[in-house]
Amino acid sequence: MQIEALMHNVVNHINKQEFLVAYKAASSLALNANNIKAGFAATKLVPYNLDQVFSKLNSGMGNVTPPE
Repeated sequence: MQIEALMHNVVNHINKQEFLVAYKAASSLALNANNIKAGFAATKLVPYNLDQVFSKLNSGMGNVTPPE
């Protein structure tokens, strides 16, 4: 949503810090249990162990923080 607002205001370039802030907000909205389950259901894939999929999901999140 942040990027969309910038584009609406004719801002065509963002720096790395702005991107990381927007990415963190977007990923926290998109990568949730309901979306993941819906994605598996839509593709008719059935993970062997869904809890294992969820445990791996957050392993890389939160490691990158934008500088202040």
